[in-house]
Amino acid sequence: MEGFTRALAKELAPFKITVNGVAPGLVYTPIHERTNTPESLERLRQTIPLLRIGAAPEVARVVSFLASEDSSFMTGEIVAVNGGMRMD
Repeated sequence: MEGFTRALAKELAPFKITVNGVAPGLVYTPIHERTNTPESLERLRQTIPLLRIGAAPEVARVVSFLASEDSSFMTGEIVAVNGGMRMD
């Protein structure tokens, strides 16, 4: 997805169209209550440098920024919203 985002950004830039992506980390949703124990969620939380699980509104605010004029000079980027987790 990163390569596709960057290639599309380069191709569409002459038309003044920006293309960016969001790479969310662990985001708490109700499914976690059904599929994880409190202990497993705690183990996951401990792997995140900010020591907490993300919330959907935090990801939504990044998406909102990317859709706004405030990001008009930004293209071909992947924004990691992951509490500092490295995904490489």
